[in-house]
Amino acid sequence: MLKRTEVQHVAAEKTQLRSTAAATALVSLLLCVLGLVLSAYWKHWPAPLPQFDVNGVALDNGTLLLTTPERAVVHDHAGLIRYDFSLRDLNLSEIRGKPALLSTDRFALAGSRWIDTPHNTQELIEGTFLCQTEPVECRFIESLKVFPKALDLFFEPSSERLYINHGSYLSAYNPDNERSRSTTLALGDETFAMFEGLMYASDPDAPALRVFSIDDRTFMRELDQILFIDPADPDPLTSRVKSFVETQNGWWIVLSKHGKDSLHRFSPLGEHLQTIQIEHALAGLVKWRDSVLAIPEHSGAFLKFAGAGTVEASFNNQALLAPRQALEAVHFRERSFLTLSAAILLGILPLGLMIFFTHRWLNELARHDTSSPSQGLLELPPSARWYNPQFQWRRLLSLTGGGAALCLLAVVIIQHIDLNSLETAAIALVAVSSALSGLYALSSRHGFIGQDGPNLILVNAQGLWEAGRDTSIRWHGPYAATRHLITYLGWQCHCLSPRDQMGILKNAKTVGSKISLTALLALLVRAGHPHAKAIIAWLVSLYLSGLLVLASVIADMIRW
Repeated sequence: MLKRTEVQHVAAEKTQLRSTAAATALVSLLLCVLGLVLSAYWKHWPAPLPQFDVNGVALDNGTLLLTTPERAVVHDHAGLIRYDFSLRDLNLSEIRGKPALLSTDRFALAGSRWIDTPHNTQELIEGTFLCQTEPVECRFIESLKVFPKALDLFFEPSSERLYINHGSYLSAYNPDNERSRSTTLALGDETFAMFEGLMYASDPDAPALRVFSIDDRTFMRELDQILFIDPADPDPLTSRVKSFVETQNGWWIVLSKHGKDSLHRFSPLGEHLQTIQIEHALAGLVKWRDSVLAIPEHSGAFLKFAGAGTVEASFNNQALLAPRQALEAVHFRERSFLTLSAAILLGILPLGLMIFFTHRWLNELARHDTSSPSQGLLELPPSARWYNPQFQWRRLLSLTGGGAALCLLAVVIIQHIDLNSLETAAIALVAVSSALSGLYALSSRHGFIGQDGPNLILVNAQGLWEAGRDTSIRWHGPYAATRHLITYLGWQCHCLSPRDQMGILKNAKTVGSKISLTALLALLVRAGHPHAKAIIAWLVSLYLSGLLVLASVIADMIRW
């Protein structure tokens, strides 16, 4: 007795040790996969794209320069594209802020560039670049690299100076003789421009423009302020000037209040003339020929107005918008690939564990089950009455039509909702798997049904049969089962006559016992019923669709 107890104790310790080792191995595997995913994110996650801001400037002859963080496009007076430069053409890594147009073939950009060092490394330089169109070349202004990075530029033709806003400093640079002058002036991100020998800058504390002198003797001395009041605003002093241009008929001002922009026209003396209704926030204004271009934020389609305030045909610049869309698509594909790979790595582990434990559970049930279905069909009692199911083609057509309607609904949803590629794949996968799973489950033949007196005889598709009697017959809804086999007596393509079907189900409910939904699912899986296969396939597709949606959400939200 003591020896038997000792053996049982040792066996229990071995079982506990194996369980602990398995749990430790699973946790270690999960940590390894998690570390692999995090390292892949840290090393290969693409850098976020700069915000799509369009800036522009024009000359009196109609030459127009428009820039985005990755492109510079020069238009002629008719709006046709003369030059279209990418970052690679200009040998830059980024373009930012407002550019300056010196002539029809020369312009200046605020940006950055990677350069090679003697130590076989790369260094990022940020500042102002003077560019020319033929040959294409951008030269870094070395004399201004001691200042903070340039934010916005403006070229004043009368003095032939390029004015550069460094945030806390303002520099005036002559491109011809390369002389420069700088002073402390905290403009920050405020908009500034030069007209008629004066510099105007938006006031951060009032709806006004500050006026500065650009004369050498009184360089950047503040002279006055021009206040712009919207008479329709009950509290106009809370508005701020976001952008402005001066025309022959007066000022065009974008006033911003509580994150909402409004476009106004004022006289040269600041008298309010007109309010122009706009739907989107404006990034800036550009005076072009006799018109004014209003640039909406993060868009390539510009509003165009005549000098008197009337609306003209919009100026749609696909040369800026199309490359950005292509770049965003490539960027999203890179993020989606990494996120989907991570989701698959992390998602396969619980799926594999679920399959492993389900298989182990079924083997455990089979090991403890002393009986099994009979294999010889010749052993079937000759007195049994067999029911012959008939295939209903109309029901198959109905199933096919329902599956096609479900797929069509998915197509409509995909067409009418703005979805990315991963979300589209998730919806398509759910729709197709639902249609195919339903078609397979309700059109596959489950076997044969017979009765021998009070006994219910079931034969599956593999030829195994089993008889149930009294309490050994079990049921749940339209399902009737013996100990190991189960049949479906509901709506399907291979069906019995309604009378026979209701009779068998009524007899099972009368003499048999009802089982729970959990027991029904376990019996379906163990018996290898087509409904179980269809449900498992549908759940796996739903799981994969969830991984796709999760990857899409993470790829769209993370900005490292």
